[in-house]
Parts: sequence; C-alpha cells; structure tokens
Amino acid sequence: MDTQNKQKKKKECFLKYFVYDFVKVTGILPMLLWLRPKYVYENKEAKKKIKGRAIFIANHNSMFDPVVMHCAVWYRRMYTVAMQELFELNKVAKWFFTKILCIPINRENVNIGNFKEIIKTLKEDKAVGVFPEGHINIKKDEGIDFFKSGVVLMAFKSKAPIIPMVFLKRKKWWHRQIVVVGEAIDVYKENMTLNDIAETSEILYKKEQQLLEINNKKD
Repeated sequence: MDTQNKQKKKKECFLKYFVYDFVKVTGILPMLLWLRPKYVYENKEAKKKIKGRAIFIANHNSMFDPVVMHCAVWYRRMYTVAMQELFELNKVAKWFFTKILCIPINRENVNIGNFKEIIKTLKEDKAVGVFPEGHINIKKDEGIDFFKSGVVLMAFKSKAPIIPMVFLKRKKWWHRQIVVVGEAIDVYKENMTLNDIAETSEILYKKEQQLLEINNKKD
C-alpha cells in the first residue's frame, strides 16, 4: 500500500511540475549559452546549496532577471513572485505563469491573499524568488533602489532565511552576466515590530550594496 501511495504521489508531482520542469530544462541551456553567467561568492558559506524553505532576493535590472535567478538556483524548483498584471493579460497567460510557479502580487496594494500564498509556500519548505525593489530599475549605473519591507515580513512569518544576490547590468549584449551571491541571512526575531522590519529591510539593502563592492574589489 505504501508503494502504491508513493507511486501515486510521484505521478501527481510529475504532472504538477511538468510545465515548470519542461520550461526550465529546455530554456536554461540557451540562456546559459547566451548569458554565460559568472558567479562571485561572498565567502565559502555562500557557495553552499540551499535546502528547505528559503527566500532568494536580488536587484531588478531587466525582464530576464527571473531567468538569471533560476539559473543561479538551478538545483531546485523555485517559485517566483511576479506582478499581478501578467496574470491579467488573458487566460492563457494566467495558466502559463501559474504553471511555471509564479505567485501574483499587486505591487501598489499588496493583497493579503497573495501574501498568505507566499507564506504557505515557504512553510512547505519551498524556495521563493523575490525582487524587493518592486520594479525594474532603469538607471544606467549600478545603483539599487530601496527595498520594500514585504520580503522581511515574509521571512519573519515563515522563519525562512534570505539569500541575497546582485545581478550586474551587462553593458553590451555579448558581455557575461555577473551574479554576486551572498551568505544566507536569518532575519527571524521574536515579536518583531514595525521598526524591526524597517531596520531589517535597511540591513538587506546595505548587504546588496556590499555585494556590489565585493565584485568591484575582485575586478
């Protein structure tokens, strides 16, 4: 009976993630060839594969950033927080983005239902990718806009560590994509207040700036 249940769950898992796995497997190779990502790590701890619940964050330079993040976390499935407008384009778009594990969120007015969905996903020991800037940063320099505090609340409610990453802008299309990966940060705190959330958001923002500096020093 146990064997039958395992086979049933395995089949259900295969069907549930079929579209995601197909898109990731078929899409990651050409993206790797085009982007030729180069990974720079903060330290040895940052090189470790992350298991269990985790929130991956990064700055947002282009529409390809979610792909870059999936390439960096190639070893596991990852949900991605995406703007709600993508799901409202049409029924096909809604079906597709749902199947590739995107979670819709209203950037201007966070929907409590969507927020709960993210927390639920993390508590199931899944990985979630978030871009805390909340929009694509079109600045020509390597500046990072201030983070929205929602990612800290997600981490607090789910007790998930945050893994910071920085994607450097490619000045030319043939340049390699530089990805700077930081060590996992545990931001959980008992009875976290609004001030704690604001201060932690500032800490994460400064960490992203530090990762930029790490790459500059290595250059």
